[in-house]
Amino acid sequence: MLAQLNRIPGVISAQVDVTGRHFVIIPGAEAIEESAIDQAIRILGPNSRDLKDPEFENPNEEYDLEEIWLTADNIRSLSLLEARILANNWGRSAAADADLPDDLALRLASRLRLELTKEFDRIHAQGGTMDRNWYRRAFPAAFERAVHGLSGLSGSQAGCVRDSLLRSLNK
Repeated sequence: MLAQLNRIPGVISAQVDVTGRHFVIIPGAEAIEESAIDQAIRILGPNSRDLKDPEFENPNEEYDLEEIWLTADNIRSLSLLEARILANNWGRSAAADADLPDDLALRLASRLRLELTKEFDRIHAQGGTMDRNWYRRAFPAAFERAVHGLSGLSGSQAGCVRDSLLRSLNK
């Protein structure tokens, strides 16, 4: 989403809060603010609204101007970190389930990190998504590529690793 918002003519920067629900768009001097806001609302969807709008007066809204705001680069860095953490955790669990030796377990985690990173990069390259479950569709293929690219697994070990990874995804 941030990549799409950053492509709006005249926008200097787009940022999102840690909840992923609030976006800030910083227009440059040449931007026509209303036009940029209209385009942002079209990108973000019909439930989006301008916080400067006088109709936006919901005392229960969990919105804080002191929030931590993240750029597209921040989000990508967090995604790379998430890929590493997931690969280590899921790889360790799958390796234990398949009773893999240590060297194969380390190679599995490394392959998983590579393949999960590709999936995160693909989502970032297409401009992000508001779909909170995108990974449930994308990661099984990444798991398959990781297992397929790992030499030294027996057929039964590969099956056990695949099953374990799929279970991890649904936890």
